[in-house]
Amino acid sequence: RRTTAPNNIAGEGLGLALRAGAKIVDIEFLQFYPNGHMAPRMVGLDPTTWEPTRVKLGGRLLNGRGEEFLNNYGENSGEKYDTARDTLTHAMYKEVKSGRGSPHGGVFLSFQHIEQTALKNALGPALEIFHRNNIDLTKRPVEVYPIAHYQMGGIEVNTDMETGVPGLYAAGEIAGGANGANRLSGNALPEAMVFGERAGEAATKFAAKRSKRRWNKTSAGPHVELIKGVLGKNVGEGYSPARLYGDLKELMWTKVGMFRNEKDLSEANTKIRAMRLNELQNLVVSSETIHNMSLVEWFELRSGLLAAEALTLAALKRRESRGAHQRDDFPDTLNNYQLSQKIMLENGKLVSSLMEVPT
Repeated sequence: RRTTAPNNIAGEGLGLALRAGAKIVDIEFLQFYPNGHMAPRMVGLDPTTWEPTRVKLGGRLLNGRGEEFLNNYGENSGEKYDTARDTLTHAMYKEVKSGRGSPHGGVFLSFQHIEQTALKNALGPALEIFHRNNIDLTKRPVEVYPIAHYQMGGIEVNTDMETGVPGLYAAGEIAGGANGANRLSGNALPEAMVFGERAGEAATKFAAKRSKRRWNKTSAGPHVELIKGVLGKNVGEGYSPARLYGDLKELMWTKVGMFRNEKDLSEANTKIRAMRLNELQNLVVSSETIHNMSLVEWFELRSGLLAAEALTLAALKRRESRGAHQRDDFPDTLNNYQLSQKIMLENGKLVSSLMEVPT
């Protein structure tokens, strides 16, 4: 429901990789960005605006009663910024769950103790964007709440970014294994650039050794027939792919979100599998052959449902709390789970296995 990714992103890259025969690793570790913008309405700035702003200026986090609360969770309150993202997410979640949230269901982030000149010097042109949105940081706080931000897990790769599927490489956030259970802020761009360069070099060498390929009707046939079979499917009244995708987002937020438990995860796993195996087949897809977005959305959702089921399965299997994976029913970090979890697709079924972490 709340994510820093574009609304049409469904994790389909992971689903495509699974169908191709690749494995995914550590997919249960999904980082939530704690200071995600919630209210008032803001146009022209990223929802992650407030974390660097808080770092620069020392914004204060307050619950709905106007009280600083981080000290209740073993952290420093006030203007000092040294709280890890998962700890901050936990504190905000607990305040809201305990009925001490702000009006829109988050917490307050206040800069009212900071002088106007200091705000102007630190924020520069961004201050004008705040003013255009009727946000005056000297007069009132904004509301923030955690927002899904970064997938620490991803496709299993080696140092050349090879996935184990000949010719398939992965780089950037979709490549798993580099972060473990949590990540440091700021490593996303280097991860994309360094891994991207290595993947490009390896893919070039792979392609250079291959003879020129022509269209293979035998190999392409089943995929072409699938597209034809979906085109114009169930035309008439019914659910669109976009609507089912909205249902999936809501399900993932409420059942597979920041804090998880056996009951919610089991219910989500059953529902997602039903979506993937049954409801997907009943969706309405336009018969248009030009710019048919419902056809694109159907295939994106097909792979996104597989990725969502894989994440839910991984979260179910890890019966502990570690880094960005937090279980209400298993709050401790356990030595016997100091393992990397791999998910693969075998005969249409997702399978999980725990492996020693490479050193």
